[in-house]
Amino acid sequence: MAHAVMSDIQELCNKSEELLAHLQSYEKHRDDRDSFIEEIQRLLDEREAIIAHLKATPKTEWETDPEINARIVTMEPEITRLLKIVYTDIQKDRKLLKQKQKSHGKYRNPYANMPRDGAFLDKRK
Repeated sequence: MAHAVMSDIQELCNKSEELLAHLQSYEKHRDDRDSFIEEIQRLLDEREAIIAHLKATPKTEWETDPEINARIVTMEPEITRLLKIVYTDIQKDRKLLKQKQKSHGKYRNPYANMPRDGAFLDKRK
């Protein structure tokens, strides 16, 4: 069982390195962000499956190689930081798209949200 756990830890380390390398190439792939995000999702799903499998094993079994564990732990903050950059870019683009849609609607129908200033109702008889 220890050998299987060891290969799972090594596989987790490899997937983490692959994810980190992919995230570091974000600037090169901004034009094709959809496929870039799909690849991120695939790698995260694979890592999650490995982590779920490791969680089912006793902790003492997967702590046998502190060097690999340390590499995984040191990669995690950088992975998180790069994921936040991608997420922030997506949020900015969504906000920009909403603003464009709103201004496009104002252009097509400029009088839709006009205030009703100047309306006078005389209550005297």
